[in-house]
Amino acid sequence: MAQIHKLSRRDFLKASGMTAISMALAACAPAQVNTEAPVANANEALQRLLEGNQRYAANKSKDLNESQGRRAEVASGQSHLQRYLAASTHASHLN
Repeated sequence: MAQIHKLSRRDFLKASGMTAISMALAACAPAQVNTEAPVANANEALQRLLEGNQRYAANKSKDLNESQGRRAEVASGQSHLQRYLAASTHASHLN
């Protein structure tokens, strides 16, 4: 027979408080707005990718949180699958 775990009032209040704090912190974070116009054609998409690769290689990213040190810090804690998914997610924002 499965054991039923009752949520105490104290546990409920803790969870509610943590949720409220998390939501408040998330609301205070600056919004990331894509200011680039949508890609009009394949040549423009390729040009943007090439320019982005050049900025990355020169360590001149537009994103303030993509310094060489930050990339090394993140990469050291990621598996190959996580790196692939992060890159594909970042690339999907180019649409």
